[in-house]
Amino acid sequence: QYEIEKLMKENEALKAEKALSQMRNETRSMLSESGVENFDDQIVDIIGKP
Repeated sequence: QYEIEKLMKENEALKAEKALSQMRNETRSMLSESGVENFDDQIVDIIGKP
């Protein structure tokens, strides 16, 4: 039972991490398509926050 709960929590954490990564990638794409250049990860993190 404990192992199942542990794996479920880990799965949820990985899903959240994946979703955040996808949002960051989408933000980078949108910035590039808009002609914005030379942006760093801090900008992407600020704009791409849920």
